[in-house]
Amino acid sequence: RAAVLAAQADQARMASTVMGPGPGGLTATFNRLPVEALADLVGVLADGSPLADLLAAYGRVASEGLRSALINGLAQGLHPTEIARNMRAAMDGDAVRALTVARTEVLRAYRESSRRFFGANADLVGGWIWWSARDERTCAVCWAMHGSRHSLDEPFGGHPNCRCTMLPITKTWGELGFRGVPNDGRIAVPDGPTLFARLAPETQRAILGAGKYAAYRAGDLDLADVVKTTRDPRWGITRSERSLRDILAT
Repeated sequence: RAAVLAAQADQARMASTVMGPGPGGLTATFNRLPVEALADLVGVLADGSPLADLLAAYGRVASEGLRSALINGLAQGLHPTEIARNMRAAMDGDAVRALTVARTEVLRAYRESSRRFFGANADLVGGWIWWSARDERTCAVCWAMHGSRHSLDEPFGGHPNCRCTMLPITKTWGELGFRGVPNDGRIAVPDGPTLFARLAPETQRAILGAGKYAAYRAGDLDLADVVKTTRDPRWGITRSERSLRDILAT
């Protein structure tokens, strides 16, 4: 619930910043979804859901403890690392797995709430942009996805431990019927492959690995080629990194 509410507040601020001030000091007001309508985000832990099945592998008692740790952690606004500490004992001390589940599910709630916020304000927001950290810890998939544009009905499809977020594509004041507003153009977001090409060679190699870096430098691989999109009937859209052999074979 804390992740959901934080997303609502953050996206309202970002959308207002992107739009900028209107004529005569006019500002846009964004709708907020009622808390009750967001409670279903915790439903990813319901019986029969893929996450519930994943946790069930640890046994009934452990699974109940893991569910409790996730729900309480979300409700209290705990950091994913703290939620992971509360989950670790039930996962037989597997700290890495606990942190992966905690971080991934908290951010999943945040992102889905962001998308719901955008949809509730479809008169002002036309879609969303994939935004990555663009640092040495950013994987090749997220570098490739950075700056890509998506429709309001497309859920975020990242990968476990993905740190990326969604930025709103707001309509301009001109599109809303107001004329003569200075700086009314859309904010340009450079795409990830363009920004990646400007990195130092040693940084590119560290991100891609030796084999893919050699293919990239030789022109046999574009950064977008590394993205594998999977549409799972239960988990939805996820993205992972393709192997070099798979890329070169196609």
